[in-house]
Amino acid sequence: MSLPEAQTSPVPARIAWVDLLRVIAVFQVVLVHLSYPIFYKGDLPPSAWTAANFYDSLSRMGVPLFFMVSGALLLGKREPTGAFLWRRFVKVGIPALFWSVFYLLWSVEAYRNGSMTPPHIVLSILKTIYLGDVEIHLWFLYVLAGIYLVTPLLRLLVSVASRRDLGYFLLLWLLGTSLPELFKRLTGFSTALEIPMVSGYLGYFLLGYWLAEVRLTSRGRWLTALGALAAVLATFWGTAWLSASSETIDAFFYSYFSLPTILAAICGFLLFKDLGERLGRRAAGWLRPLAASSFGVYLVHILVIDLLRHGLLGVRLYSWMGNPLWFIPLTALAVFLLSFLVFSLLRALPVVRLIVP
Repeated sequence: MSLPEAQTSPVPARIAWVDLLRVIAVFQVVLVHLSYPIFYKGDLPPSAWTAANFYDSLSRMGVPLFFMVSGALLLGKREPTGAFLWRRFVKVGIPALFWSVFYLLWSVEAYRNGSMTPPHIVLSILKTIYLGDVEIHLWFLYVLAGIYLVTPLLRLLVSVASRRDLGYFLLLWLLGTSLPELFKRLTGFSTALEIPMVSGYLGYFLLGYWLAEVRLTSRGRWLTALGALAAVLATFWGTAWLSASSETIDAFFYSYFSLPTILAAICGFLLFKDLGERLGRRAAGWLRPLAASSFGVYLVHILVIDLLRHGLLGVRLYSWMGNPLWFIPLTALAVFLLSFLVFSLLRALPVVRLIVP
């Protein structure tokens, strides 16, 4: 999600397809965070649930795309380990700490009503941050920080490995993450197979690097588009069927490691990358400031959602105040633009640039 500043890279630091992927990914994250509350609103008609399921299914690729873009940008670079880790700490670590504290102070009433002493508040916040029990979207930064710690070692791997070797690594990742959960869901049994070193979001990080060199043909575009459509529909219908069967929301297909989500992320990455490579100069210019603000929009959008929902900006707007089929994307657009404005205003203040990089 962050833009590295090393000296050499197979992926230029300012290219249109990276910008396009960042903007689409952060908008999809906003869509997800405006859809999921509807699942738990018992007083809404079934059509509202269906609309929320549609937009959530459509946007499941958003978070994986962020990891994939980071991998595409970072893994081919060569720079001293100390310099890399310091840059990542400044760009991600400091904002993660600040916004974790901010959202805790914003959302936890006990920290504001005088029922806790300042020392107890500090200890409680430190414990909460250590456990990672922070605002719903900040988990991403904690996972990304862990991936950054092993990135210097991954760079050594990709520098000597062939594409076939990396493909084998990604196959092991698929076998070690998605398929065991599917097997357990189908059979009720857990497999005893364990594959060391291959798990979690690291696979998306490497996958982005591996796919960055892929170029789609005209036939490939159609096949990739069909793959993306199939993945979204599988998530949509699968979630609807499982939830109807259990009479509660069953989020198995929403997992970032479900087969439909992985397929959607692969196809989405390739399609938007291909589109970005064919953008004109004017369109690319429009994308640039939005993409440069994507990290800031990610950080502040939950705050903006809360402000709009409670009317603290002078107007109330939330995704179920009307037909969610229209109000989810309408609210998402408003949240995105207001978050961009908030980020731009904060970014203009030199003192606070460390917390909105």
